[in-house]
Parts: sequence; C-alpha cells; structure tokens
Amino acid sequence: MRVLFVLQEIEDEQLGIMYLSGMLKSKGHNTGLVKSDYKSIVQKLKDGVPTVLAYSAVAFYVDYYLELNRSIKKDFDIFSVFGGHYPTGKPQILEKEGVDAVCVGEGELALLELVDHLSKGEEIRNIKNLWVKKDGKIYRNSLRPLMRNLDLLPFPDRSLFKIKSPFFYDRISMMTGRGCAYNCQYCYNSTYRRVYKTNNIYRRRSVNNVIEEIKYVQKNQKVKFILFYDDIFILMPEWIEDFSYKYKKEINIPFCCYVRINLVTPRIVRLLKEANCYSISFGLEAGNEHLRNSILSRHMNEEEIITKAKLFKDAGIKVRTTNIIGIPGGSLGSDIETLKLNIKCRVDFAKVSMFSVYPNTDFAVAQGDCEGFAKHFDFRPPKIVDILGKYSISASGHFRRVIHSLAYPQYGFKNGTERKIIGNLHKLFGITVSFPFLFPIVKLVIRLPNNSLFRQINFLWANYCSYFKLYCTCGWFGFLKRIIRHRKALTQ
Repeated sequence: MRVLFVLQEIEDEQLGIMYLSGMLKSKGHNTGLVKSDYKSIVQKLKDGVPTVLAYSAVAFYVDYYLELNRSIKKDFDIFSVFGGHYPTGKPQILEKEGVDAVCVGEGELALLELVDHLSKGEEIRNIKNLWVKKDGKIYRNSLRPLMRNLDLLPFPDRSLFKIKSPFFYDRISMMTGRGCAYNCQYCYNSTYRRVYKTNNIYRRRSVNNVIEEIKYVQKNQKVKFILFYDDIFILMPEWIEDFSYKYKKEINIPFCCYVRINLVTPRIVRLLKEANCYSISFGLEAGNEHLRNSILSRHMNEEEIITKAKLFKDAGIKVRTTNIIGIPGGSLGSDIETLKLNIKCRVDFAKVSMFSVYPNTDFAVAQGDCEGFAKHFDFRPPKIVDILGKYSISASGHFRRVIHSLAYPQYGFKNGTERKIIGNLHKLFGITVSFPFLFPIVKLVIRLPNNSLFRQINFLWANYCSYFKLYCTCGWFGFLKRIIRHRKALTQ
C-alpha cells in the first residue's frame, strides 16, 4: 500500500507530513509527495499501485483540495483521507463528496493503522482518531490518548522533499515538542484542548533525542541553520539549560526559535546566546492593550514587551515579531499602535497577518462563525511572484495566503474604506517597522487604492529578511548559487 501526500507547496518542508511518512516507512509502507494538481496526481496513479491520497488540509486550501479530490475519485479507485488543523476542528468535511476519512488530532498511529488495515483488507470503521465514511454512513470514532513520549516517534522523513526551495538548502526545520501551555483563544491549540478535553496537551522530547536527530540528518546533508518551530521553545527553563550545554558542545549550529515574552529572563537570553541562537520570534500581536489582553488573551504589558525585546537586541540576537491586524473590536488606530510598538522594540522584521478564525477554537465557538477562512480564493499573482515564486519559503505559497487573508474574513473593520486602508497597511507594515522614517509617508499612502506595487514591496521585503536578516547562511553570492542549483534540480 502506498500513501501519496498531496501538497500545494511541495518544495517547502512540512514537518507534519514528514513525521507521518517517517512512521509509515518505519513499518514497511511506501510514501511519496505529489503536487496538488490533477495532472501530477494522475501521472502518479497511472502505475496502478493501491494508493491512499492524504491531504494535509491547510484552511484556505480546503475547498480546492475537496474539488481536486472529487475529480480524482471519478477516474481512480483510491482511498482519500484529510488531516491537519482544519479537519481536526471541523471533521464534518467528511460529509463532502469523495472524502473517505478524516483524521482528528495526531495522525501518526491513526494513519498507520488505516494503511495496515487497508493493505490487509481488514475493517477500518473503528480506528481511533478517524471519522470514516462507508456505504454512505459516517463512523465517528473516539480519540486515542495524546502521545506522551515523543522520543518513541521515528525521525521525520526528510527524503520526502526531494526538490527543496533554496530557502531550505543547508537549513532544516525541527520541533522539540508539541502543544502549548497557554490558551490563547484564537490559536489552534485551543482546538486541540477542546477535542481532547484536556488542558494538558504540552509534551517535549528529551534533549538527547533532539541532538540525535540533528546528528542523523548531518550524515545525509549539510546543516548550517536550524529553525525550531515549537510554539514556545523556552517553556521549560531546566530543559533549555540542558539543551544549551549539550547543543553548544555537540552541534553549535546557528538557530532560530520562538519565545513568549513573559517567560524571557536574562538567564534564558544568556543560555540561548551561548547555544548559538541567531534569531528569535515572539508574538507581539497587538499594540493596543485591550486587544492584546482582553481579546487575544496574551496577558502581557507594553513595558514588559519593550524590556524583554531589548534583552535580545543587547545580546546580539535578531528579533522577529508576529502581529495581527483587523482584530474584532479594533480599528485603524489600534493597528497603527501595533506598528508603533514594533518600532519601539527595534524589531528586525515584523510579520503581520490579518485576523482569521479557525474552526472550533475558543474564539470561533464564542463568535459562532468559523467559515470565513476556509473558502478558497483563486487569483493571478503579480509578475514578481511568478518570477521568484520558486525561490523561497515565503514566496508563492505565503503570498497566496496573504492575498487570501485580505479577502476573508470580514472581522475588525468599520467599513469597506477602512478595510482597504488596513489592507494597504498590512503590505507596508514590515518595511515601515524596519525603516521608521517612512512612517509619516506610509500614513498618507495607505489611503491610496489597493495596488500591486504595495504587494510587491511586501513580497520582496519579507523574502529579503528571510534570506539575509533572520536566517542568514549564504549571503548574496551563496543565494545566487542556490538559485542556479535549484534551476538544475527542476530540469533533471
């Protein structure tokens, strides 16, 4: 039995499906990765090998994947399963035509059991973590407990991504834990708490297991930079202390990680610096205190944010923030506050997103509306994206998500005019934070009609920061070498 993972951006490492593939391969199953378009999938299926199509359903691709799956199922007798954050929050997509199963929550053991049973012709209706549709009837199975000992998981299957975006040449992504100890109402972690009916969703691998994985990867490829994608890397101070010592001694590769400002201490900053931390990212989210604490449940004050950001800047560690504009109850004025607070923190790059609602989060349940972000939005990207779209993690896929977030949903705007102005602010936010002298000009030009120039500025600045400021490993000459190398890989 073969499992083909269907993905839109097949050149950017996706840890979730790499873990799934690693588990399946460890038990003797075949896996592969395929671009999410009809022709590419058909080309794979022509060999007649019994296949499961597994869709990692990022929210705004759901409608597109569902339609694609319907088309494939009309021509091929294959089994399809949807998994990821969106199906976990809304497994009712199983009711859609052509969907055979939906995975709710963690998928490694559920997908393995499904593939084992399908390959042996055994019953699949009672597999935990799966909602299964058979003969028109839906079987809603309970969840198995969360995996507590993450060291038992096989390492992610990095061979799945045979052609990599130049962003991932000499860089790898990793996670040392799963879940989060905090309960921000808009975060997908609140969905996991809801479906698993527990607040205890945080688990972490041992430091030795993390070190072992890095050494394993180094046997097969060069690793010059590591991106740790844990929601909060510094959540366990004793773990960080052990990590700092062992990582410095045995690995000593520059890395980036995510932190939460209220957990930052001078000691934590020192330990990260000693371990060769190059850059950090933290959720500033909103400059307005009411929005930040009452609406988003962040529970941190402005003075603390500025002070803790300064600790990293003084230590020579690059600072990236994540921010949200268009928040319910907010306004253009409150979004300008967010811009100003980033400037006060001397942020190296400020990433900004439009507020979106994910299904079955605390916020979505309270609002009674979680449909807006799920709609697929098709558009033709600007020429610059067509040209550079193959060359960065934040290129075509990121750009499509940005454009989509400006179309859906409709939260946080007084009227259509303010919505357009905030949309322009979204595009010029990052470069204004890095060059504060632009602020008076930006306050004026955001009132112009939406235009492709602002989109291209946003696109180019985000990519420049990704390659040369936050995760720098190559310089301009190395960047050009990566582009040439990538072009050769695409033509082989």
